[in-house]
Amino acid sequence: MNNKTNKSKEIFLYGILGIPIAFLGFPLYIYLPTFYVEYIGLNIGVVGLVLLIARLIDMILDPFIGRITDKYNNFNLILIFSFIILIGLYFLIKPIYFSTIWLFSFSLLTYISYSFIMIPYLTLNSKLSTNSTDNTKLAFSREIFIIIGVLTALIMPYIFLISQDSKKSLELLLNTILIIFPIFSLIFYFKLKDKEKKKNESKQENFLKSINIFFINFPHHKKLFIAFLLNNLANALPATLFLFFVKYILNLEEKTGIFLIVYFFSAIITFPLWIKLSLKLSKKIIMTFQEFYLAFGQ
Repeated sequence: MNNKTNKSKEIFLYGILGIPIAFLGFPLYIYLPTFYVEYIGLNIGVVGLVLLIARLIDMILDPFIGRITDKYNNFNLILIFSFIILIGLYFLIKPIYFSTIWLFSFSLLTYISYSFIMIPYLTLNSKLSTNSTDNTKLAFSREIFIIIGVLTALIMPYIFLISQDSKKSLELLLNTILIIFPIFSLIFYFKLKDKEKKKNESKQENFLKSINIFFINFPHHKKLFIAFLLNNLANALPATLFLFFVKYILNLEEKTGIFLIVYFFSAIITFPLWIKLSLKLSKKIIMTFQEFYLAFGQ
């Protein structure tokens, strides 16, 4: 019974980091582009291009970040970059110089720091679990707390009646993140840092060579990699452009808050539906259906 209680506590403590992580997504992907266009005065195309280049560089670096994650303690990486990302996010939202160089520099720092948090965090799912059941419970805990974080970050600007103002919304979320991220990161670190299994010592091969060998031995994974890349790119575009659509196409800027709630809550409430369908049908069929649903929905 005691072991079961400890495991439940471990699952809970692992999941809670999902709340501040979810909070980071809103400033970075929802409000930031609008803020730099409306308040900083940069061209909308330039902002989009700068953020795209920063994300592409971060994407290229992700496998190398994963390699670092394999070599070093995941908890240390998460803790260190939890504070570095706050620096990048702070200067993104409170810029000293209103320029594309400033936007590029600190968005790149923030994106890379975010990867140094997310990749170790996702990796810990398998390192903390001892079997597939524990693995599933950890993943479920993480996703539940991420949903809680998303809903909280979504509703806060609406509660304070500032959802139509990207600057005030960003500042509210920033102030909240500056408080909750260090608290949750420290709890996560000190309560779970001793739980990570010791890594097996193995010969370190050339990284790029090892990736090439992996894709040769598992050719289907290359297709999966490309599919995930295109899928994530498609998912990122509507969320980033949503506020521009509401303001410039629908001309309903005053209803931005309610639109955001409907937009994200629709995704959240259908989450159990996709899981239930995936248990009855092939996951490939469900993923294909989701892609058609997303495409026509946009």
